[in-house]
Amino acid sequence: MNIASNDKSYDFLINIGFTLNEAKVYLALVKFRLLNGYEVAKESGVSRSLVYDVLNRLVTKGFVNKILGETTLYSVLEFDKVLDIISKNTYRNIVEAKERIKKIGLECPTLLYISKRIFRENIRCFLTFGAFCRIYN
Repeated sequence: MNIASNDKSYDFLINIGFTLNEAKVYLALVKFRLLNGYEVAKESGVSRSLVYDVLNRLVTKGFVNKILGETTLYSVLEFDKVLDIISKNTYRNIVEAKERIKKIGLECPTLLYISKRIFRENIRCFLTFGAFCRIYN
């Protein structure tokens, strides 16, 4: 009996960055511990044409181990370790986003700069208008 027919609740994995197919594959490996690609497809409900791509993504992310042999087998990394990887990646992405936003902010005029410029332009216009009025009065 495959995991797809038993458990339709993948939200908790999707909410931390898994795709639906990655969640299905990961849970199949949690349930059965060690499977080949065909078995992963069968137990997860993910088509055989997609399952190897999904497995490779999970291996690349470090969430699944690939065991090479006569038959390639896959095993799941402990969930605590997966959460550590996700946490570190998320933190690194947040730090990078902050740095990029800061850099963009430095390259673009700030609100203060814009305010000062508008103020200067208004003063210049006011002074020019004032001089104009004095000349013609």
